[in-house]
Amino acid sequence: LMQSKYFEGLLTNAREQLEFIIVDTPPILPVVDARYILAHADAVIFCTQCGVTSQRDLREAFAEAKKSVRPGTPIIAVLNIDTMGSAGYKYGGYYGDDYTSN
Repeated sequence: LMQSKYFEGLLTNAREQLEFIIVDTPPILPVVDARYILAHADAVIFCTQCGVTSQRDLREAFAEAKKSVRPGTPIIAVLNIDTMGSAGYKYGGYYGDDYTSN
């Protein structure tokens, strides 16, 4: 679906109607969906959780993101320091300890 003309058309129509489009994707290493979507991105906000994601995984994920975006697409890194604890739905087991719904 994300490599189809329909998805590209959806984004084209959304760009005509909206000022910003935010697509929240699954983690880039274990799931390929993000890599396909990044090819359409005008900018990427790369979020990671402090103290959970290993530096090795972060470097690998960032390298994958750089390979997936169009040349010149900015990748903005954001470090999330979660002091509230986990709540709600998470990607269990990816990038460190298993965090699941409470």
